[in-house]
Amino acid sequence: MDRVLHHSQANGPLQHRGATTAPTIMIGEKAADMIRSEMGAS
Repeated sequence: MDRVLHHSQANGPLQHRGATTAPTIMIGEKAADMIRSEMGAS
């Protein structure tokens, strides 16, 4: 659950950082997909 909270909190400030925003969000999306897979498996 902590990872989900950190991901949503990070999205705000990171959007101001231009070029670094896209790869960071992509990493966050991959993390979210892994979390959903874990939740679905259990």
